[in-house]
Amino acid sequence: MNNSRNENRTINAVNMEAYLRGVVPRESPAGWGDAVGGAGMNALRAQAVAARSYASTENRYPGLAHTCDTMDCQVYGGAGLREGVSEQPYSLEDPRTDLAIAETAGVVIRGR
Repeated sequence: MNNSRNENRTINAVNMEAYLRGVVPRESPAGWGDAVGGAGMNALRAQAVAARSYASTENRYPGLAHTCDTMDCQVYGGAGLREGVSEQPYSLEDPRTDLAIAETAGVVIRGR
């Protein structure tokens, strides 16, 4: 797709919950989910709700895309595998952030 300056842009069209799988573990460390007493999972749930709320109201590039994938918007890495030097490829998503997203599915905070 070309923008108003005739520059090529790649648009990744995904549903909200899939988008969040690429955002939440990059905005908050998934390891927080292991914090004592459930506090860490509460932090990940809060991040999921905040990220969903932000994304549902963002319209940064009308006619092109709702948001971007950098720190200017929300860091989005998409789905993928990372290969280590001596490791098997592993998912960039994390079960703890996936759980936080699933447990808060559809929950958004709206301003007045």
